[in-house]
Amino acid sequence: MSNEIELPVRKSNLFFKPDRVLFQFGAVLGDGSCGTVVQVTCNQCAIPLVAKLVVLEDDDDPGTNFQNEIEISERMGDAGIGPRIVASVILPRPELHSTVGILIMEQLDFTLSALKQNQYVAKDILDVLLVKLRQMLQLGYRHDDLSVENIMVRTNKQSQVSNVYMIDWGWTTSHSPSNSSFDFETNAIIQTLRLELQQINF
Repeated sequence: MSNEIELPVRKSNLFFKPDRVLFQFGAVLGDGSCGTVVQVTCNQCAIPLVAKLVVLEDDDDPGTNFQNEIEISERMGDAGIGPRIVASVILPRPELHSTVGILIMEQLDFTLSALKQNQYVAKDILDVLLVKLRQMLQLGYRHDDLSVENIMVRTNKQSQVSNVYMIDWGWTTSHSPSNSSFDFETNAIIQTLRLELQQINF
């Protein structure tokens, strides 16, 4: 795949020119079972960006699940629950017998698991996350792969966490809990995250 691609961008204030933008792929920032994350640059960008690159399974319709992830990611980004999504595309690669999904989004600072080693003050992180979990459930979704690796933060110059976001919406299911079950759902997730944080001596 070429190290650059021109794509239409979603209407947002991330760009000086909201139509088509040439994105250039840079260094690999992370690699895992859910895809590869790389640095992205473009002349029209107002903020740092990254791209999630995923080689999709070559089945009857390999882009179906990734298209679902794109749509959920856009909705979560618009709601401030996840990072804002800038552009996306699903590219068939018949010469490689595969399809590649690309999701370009704003870059965040640290995962929750990496926050401690970077010595940032994690004030009220779980309280903020609790609010966003309730928003997620109210929108009709449940993140089924939520962990300290799939929660990211934005930090400020005072070494404080300024916001918290959930990422990697590929394992997400529709969810319609009653209002009475919101507290049970969110508290169960928070308790699981507390245990994960204790395991890394946070």
